[in-house]
Amino acid sequence: MLAKNSAVRRSAIAACAAVALVAAACSDDGGNNANDSKTANASGWVTWGYDVERNGVNPNESTIGVDNVGKLRQAWSVDLGGHINTAAMVANGVRAKGVTADVAYVGTEHGGFFAIDIKDGRILWKKQFPTQRIECAESPDGIFGISAAAAIDPSDKRVYVATVDGRIHALDLATGAEEPGWPVVAAEDPKTDFVWGAPTLWKGQLYVGTASHCEIGPHEGRVLSIDTATATKSHVFWVTGPGPPIGGSVWGWGGVSVDPKTGDVFAASGPAKNFPENVPYGDHVLRLTADLQLRAAHAPPVPPGLFDDDFGSTPVLFQRKGCPPQLAVMRKHGTLYLYDRDSIAKGPSQTVSMSGSPYQFIGLPAFWPAENLLYVANPSPGADENYTHGMVAFGLGSNCRLKLAWQQTAGRNDTVNSTPTIANGVVYYGDGTGNQIHAFDAKSGKPLWSSPPNDLQDAAFTAPVVVNGTLLQGSWDNHLHAYRP
Repeated sequence: MLAKNSAVRRSAIAACAAVALVAAACSDDGGNNANDSKTANASGWVTWGYDVERNGVNPNESTIGVDNVGKLRQAWSVDLGGHINTAAMVANGVRAKGVTADVAYVGTEHGGFFAIDIKDGRILWKKQFPTQRIECAESPDGIFGISAAAAIDPSDKRVYVATVDGRIHALDLATGAEEPGWPVVAAEDPKTDFVWGAPTLWKGQLYVGTASHCEIGPHEGRVLSIDTATATKSHVFWVTGPGPPIGGSVWGWGGVSVDPKTGDVFAASGPAKNFPENVPYGDHVLRLTADLQLRAAHAPPVPPGLFDDDFGSTPVLFQRKGCPPQLAVMRKHGTLYLYDRDSIAKGPSQTVSMSGSPYQFIGLPAFWPAENLLYVANPSPGADENYTHGMVAFGLGSNCRLKLAWQQTAGRNDTVNSTPTIANGVVYYGDGTGNQIHAFDAKSGKPLWSSPPNDLQDAAFTAPVVVNGTLLQGSWDNHLHAYRP
């Protein structure tokens, strides 16, 4: 799917992680939820998008903010020996090699997986996993190793890693040693079947979506769950059914999202290799139960003249006071959809045409609950040029609909961007092949900072992570970069 315009945009990438949190003060079950997605500050940044709703907000960052983000300077960068398509996940207070450190976990497409002290960039341990050479432009040199971001379980002191040979590994946070009973096979045919999006950990189940390499077939996309206590696969949902037609990749960098109130799982799918391409559940927004039974689905119509028009996104879940539970999801041809989560089958409640670059409008929006603002990193203006390339912010009004709040032209036009990240009043994104990170006042849109042009020597597709006073950014220049005021 993502390779359709690879010569222009070089690739869409990165993914990240899973949730298992130690506190439970905000849980919906009387405080007994050990995986509460709103208490991640005790653990670091342990799942892609910070929480299982994939909002992209760190509500606990207090060091870097509007007043000092303009003073960010590169504190260190470390060469990891391969291009990076995964956002860094961070676990706080890990005891490793005789020291207690906040540790970033990141993989490369050359199969390396690293534990890095975020204080100084020191590599605490490394694991080497298999690689494959595949004719697919999602990797600049055709080598694939680790494409999905990791998922951290601080309570069990584990990090979960998806590798190109179709396996999910559970590693000790401090040493990298494989946990007993692992790895678990998630993708049976690694030549055509792999994990692109981040695993999502919720209440002892690790949810994993599978995709193809550049739609190389035969491939049958699915969402599966793994019981982390027993290291066994527990449930599976086949996007196009366990048989013809093939297709139905789950491409979103955030994998799947989870509603912490209901435990329902949300995904968006790629096309069936069929005409029409939206059968049975290709090109759909999907709501599944915790045991992966279909609850609701919808496929928006394909605009005339387009084909292979699917979702390269994970639904982002949110709810404004006075509004029904909603989700936002991006579709490749350039449209942002807003759905009421309890009535998905009725279709979107709002459709916003944003981008004029088919196949580049991928990734996720980000939602800031404190201000009811939704952010989209837009790769290019649409035909009507209502929305610039760069950062676009929508307010979610009391009428439960999106309205433009502000927008800022930034970065390079006509390139896939990273997913936005919000922390302490600042919204960030990486501008893809522009090789820079940009930061804006999240309320007003005022530009506050851009990384110096020579810091990143190649593309920034992975979502920035802002945690513990440090901004972490992986790049196709093989480096993990760290910034501090």
